Amino acid sequence: MPDEDGRVNDLHSREYEVWRDHPVSKWLRDYLNDYADYLRGEHMADWESGKLLDQREEWMRLGRVQALTDIVNLRFVDFTDFYERRLEVDAGEADPGVEG
Repeated sequence: MPDEDGRVNDLHSREYEVWRDHPVSKWLRDYLNDYADYLRGEHMADWESGKLLDQREEWMRLGRVQALTDIVNLRFVDFTDFYERRLEVDAGEADPGVEG
């Protein structure tokens, strides 16, 4: 949860944006996007060649691509939302993301 200065775990949104705009960070995001595209292409090549995968392998590939995409698209608000939910759960309130 952001503190009174808008920081989350000692990081301010401006600092996060500076990090995201850094050439190395951009390079990392490009790599993650390229890797996700490679995995998609590998999957399509297997499918087109008739190589059928079991459901577990299908879901693992999908999960890998989704995880890479999620990392590339992380916004500062995603961190604040996560920590706000964690504080609510730790305080004993129900987690809205979990049915029970």
